[in-house]
Amino acid sequence: SIGGDRMVAGNGMAYVQVGNVLDVIDITTPSAPQVKATIPSSTIYPLGMTLVGTRLYVVGRNTSSQARFVAIDVSTPASPTVLGTKDFTDVSSAFATTVAVNGTKAIVGGIANDLRILDISNISTPQQIGRLVNVAPIAVKISPDGNYAYFVSSGSPATLTVVSLTAPT
Repeated sequence: SIGGDRMVAGNGMAYVQVGNVLDVIDITTPSAPQVKATIPSSTIYPLGMTLVGTRLYVVGRNTSSQARFVAIDVSTPASPTVLGTKDFTDVSSAFATTVAVNGTKAIVGGIANDLRILDISNISTPQQIGRLVNVAPIAVKISPDGNYAYFVSSGSPATLTVVSLTAPT
């Protein structure tokens, strides 16, 4: 797959933030892309996403302006299915802006300058298992083995931090 932030592509499809919704676009014929579905802002106001296989992980905010993480099955592009959501209700008027996923872990950044670590082994009910406060992450990644999170913090100069995920707190 290619992309990041507000557009990702893979499996012949592009997933693009268009205003406050997310369009699923068939790009198998590059000269004639076709919108197959639209994921409404009532599901999530999208601000960041990543595609892993046929699962699209999106972060942003919900209709109550709380940060939200959503996992969506996009194996049938014309009818994407929400598999699970996690609202970060401990922070009001916040949003998530960046996400990375590897196996059963998801890293969500941008929530009131925090980094959240989620266990997504039961995708229908993602659970927060760790948190780093006041780190201002603007981009996150997870190592291929799933043991480390890498994030870049805003600031001048920007800072790269590596955090072990083997025992998050």
